[in-house]
Amino acid sequence: MQIAERYIVGAGISGLIFAHFNPEFKIITDKKGQMSQSGFSGFVFIHDHPETRYLLDSLGIDYEPQSVYINYIRQKRTKQFLSQSATQDEMKSIVSRKFQFPSSEKIFEEPYKLAEAKKGVLHTLKFDVKTLYSILFSKYKDRIIFDKVRQITDDHIVCADRKYKYSLLISTIPASIFWKLYKGDFPKPVTPFLSAPQFFTVHDFKPDWLSVDLPDPSINYNLSRESRISKVVLNNGLYFCEYFQSHPGCSRVEVARINRVFDNIPPPNILFFGRYAEWNPDLRIETIVANAADKFFMHKIWSDQKMFNTRYVDFSRINDLKYSQQWAKEYMLCLVSEFTEMLNEMNWKFHRPVKTKLTKKELLEEWIDIFKYWLSIGLLFGFTVDDMKQMYWDKSKVVEERFKGGIK
Repeated sequence: MQIAERYIVGAGISGLIFAHFNPEFKIITDKKGQMSQSGFSGFVFIHDHPETRYLLDSLGIDYEPQSVYINYIRQKRTKQFLSQSATQDEMKSIVSRKFQFPSSEKIFEEPYKLAEAKKGVLHTLKFDVKTLYSILFSKYKDRIIFDKVRQITDDHIVCADRKYKYSLLISTIPASIFWKLYKGDFPKPVTPFLSAPQFFTVHDFKPDWLSVDLPDPSINYNLSRESRISKVVLNNGLYFCEYFQSHPGCSRVEVARINRVFDNIPPPNILFFGRYAEWNPDLRIETIVANAADKFFMHKIWSDQKMFNTRYVDFSRINDLKYSQQWAKEYMLCLVSEFTEMLNEMNWKFHRPVKTKLTKKELLEEWIDIFKYWLSIGLLFGFTVDDMKQMYWDKSKVVEERFKGGIK
């Protein structure tokens, strides 16, 4: 009888980072990730965050802080010049040209990555991204199974050479590919997975069309509507030119820009990990590192809230149901108040003509307030993370069976 093990599908940067912090997993892949095989990696700037430093330190990779300046190339008649700011309309114009999606304005209402350009500078870490990938790949090559995935079921990974039974599967392959491979009963997303390719050239000299001198390192967005080039990145004397569309001599990254798919929910015992697996364009490497390293984050949240609650609650008395119920009542009343506060952040009065603009940050804050009081109630009765997880899946199974049976 084959023993179920834990596997990662995909050996891109996300899969290798997850494997680095979770040694009990094996990797199944038929090739290296695209970052290791293209000139693109030399123009990826990694933000300076504690999580990124933690990863590099753990691998013994040298790095140093570096400021990357963000500019805008403007054209006035025949003269080019740089500026440090652009209007929202100018930034949206670049976005709408770069994304070859239907209704791209609707999908990308925000100025996407250009939003970070408002600050004029990115604080990054200088190191060789390809070296990071190579070290990770070499370090864990004994845990890598080279086999082509043909199919994924609810308990097996079916490959060209054999089948692998899993207890937990981390998928780091693009979601659009995963759902083609998946043959289980879990419902697939309704929202389409949209993507746009990236076209670029790399030069060790300043391109002829560029007359203005650029700082090194820098990211420079081209505001000229007539130009085929959307952006020029200068790093270590090399020029990375990004094109709006395919151009002779261009390299191509097929799936570079993606929309956000909120109904991309993984089946049971499967987790999506990474930007393309989660189909979330906002994920950065520091978030991936934090998520991979902090696998017990729920336990930390449990402990943090419990520690805070000791200011009010004597946890040595929670076996006294009268005591626990009294505090549970207090927290439930607080919950009612927080539900009301969150409701007031929304447009719930159908008869009111003036609509309040929803603010994600404020809604998130109210939602966390609700979560903290909800968690505090569970702590009063000694519920653990494992209790919550087990009951969640047990209850989900009951609800699913009721729904299939027509019981509401």
